[in-house]
Amino acid sequence: MSSSVYHWLSQRITAFVMLPFSVWFFYKFLRFISVVCKSVSELDLTFLKLTTVDLIASICFFVVAFYHAILGLQVILEDYVQSSVLRISALVFINVVVIITLLFLVFAVFSIS
Repeated sequence: MSSSVYHWLSQRITAFVMLPFSVWFFYKFLRFISVVCKSVSELDLTFLKLTTVDLIASICFFVVAFYHAILGLQVILEDYVQSSVLRISALVFINVVVIITLLFLVFAVFSIS
């Protein structure tokens, strides 16, 4: 399989995998908003404690979403940035930023649970 076919297929698979995680994430967000709106005066954040399923789903959602974003940004850079030095530098920068952000997100998810 050529690299362009692999890249295209990876984008489609990550988009498909993100669908159920996005529905789950949206449900959790609406639940959070409804609880916050009901009890603004005495905000009880114990409902934010994540179950094991929530913990795994959160981490999977973030990893898949960021990988999908990297794939999309890579296509944009390859199509529109002519300088190979600038393109490679931008790709390395994006990968480093995404890895650091993912580490912080995983740490935040574990600290909530």
